[in-house]
Amino acid sequence: MVSIKYLFTIFHRFGMISLHHYKSERLNKLHERYVKLCNCLVGCFLLSQTYSIITRATQYTPELIWTCILNFTLWFLWYVALFTQANYKQILYFFDLVDLFSKADKQVIQKSYREAKQIYIGMFVTISFVYVAILIQSVTPIPHNELDIRRNIYKTKHPERHLPYDIRIPFIDESESWAYRILFVYQLYILTYFSVCTPSVMSFLPVVMIHLRGQYEILCKYINLIGQEHRDACGNAIYYTNIEEDQYEILKKEAPFPKRLIITREQLIQMEMKKIRRQKKYESHYLRQIIRFHQRLLFCQLEVNKPMILFLS
Repeated sequence: MVSIKYLFTIFHRFGMISLHHYKSERLNKLHERYVKLCNCLVGCFLLSQTYSIITRATQYTPELIWTCILNFTLWFLWYVALFTQANYKQILYFFDLVDLFSKADKQVIQKSYREAKQIYIGMFVTISFVYVAILIQSVTPIPHNELDIRRNIYKTKHPERHLPYDIRIPFIDESESWAYRILFVYQLYILTYFSVCTPSVMSFLPVVMIHLRGQYEILCKYINLIGQEHRDACGNAIYYTNIEEDQYEILKKEAPFPKRLIITREQLIQMEMKKIRRQKKYESHYLRQIIRFHQRLLFCQLEVNKPMILFLS
C-alpha cells in the first residue's frame, strides 16, 4: 500500500533526503553523510553531462534537443531533492497532520490506498520502462551512419562504446576500456537513483489528493447522518463521542415502567422534554465534531497548497 510517508521513506533510503527519524544521533549523522555523498555523485554526473552538452552536443541539433530535455529533467529532480532536504522540518510537520487522518471507514481507507498504489505503480512502470530503454540503447550496436556522427561530435577513440548518458570528463576519454567500465557502473547507480525517486516525486500530489478525497468521503458519511437516529451495525442506538476515530457509546434501553406505577401527564411531559434536551445536546456535540473534522481537513489542504508542498508535486 502506498501512503504519503511511504513515498518519503523511499526518498530517505535512496539518499534524496534525511528525515532524522533514527533514535541514535550517530545514525542520523551517518545518514546525513550518506545524503551528501549521493548529492555529490549526482551533482558530478549532472555537471559532466552539462559540460558534454555545451562542448559537444551543440554541433548536432537532434542530439542537442534530446540531451537538453534529459539534462533539464534530471536537474529539476535533483533540485527537488535539495529543496526537500532544506525543508525537512516542514515535511515532518506535514507528516503529523497526515497521522491525524481519520480511519473510521475501513472500506474508504482501503480504497484510497488501492488507488494510490495503482497510481504509484503505473508511474513506476512507465518511468522504469524509459530508463530501461535508455540502458538497452547503450548496449545495442550503433548503426554506421550514427557511428560516423558520434565520431565527429564526441571525438572519442572508440565511438562504438557509448554510455546510457553522454558525459564528458576533462582529460579523460570515456570510451577507454577502464574508464568505460567505471563510468557504466557509476551511471547504473544514477539510473537506479532516478528511476526510483522520479515516480515518487511525480506521484506525491496525486497520492495526497486521493487520501484527502477519502477523508472527505468519511466526512460526508457523517454529514448524511445529521437529523437521523444513530445506530451501530447491530442496530443499537448510539451516541458518537469521536467521529474521526469511530468511537461511540451504546445507549442503555429505558426500563419499562411498572404497571402499578401511576405517572401523571405532567411527569410524562417532563420526561419527554428531558429526552428532547438530551438529544439536542448530543446533536450540538455531534455537529461540533463534524465542524472540527472539516476544519482539520481544510487546514491540511492549506498546508498542501503551500509553495513548498506544491513544489514537490
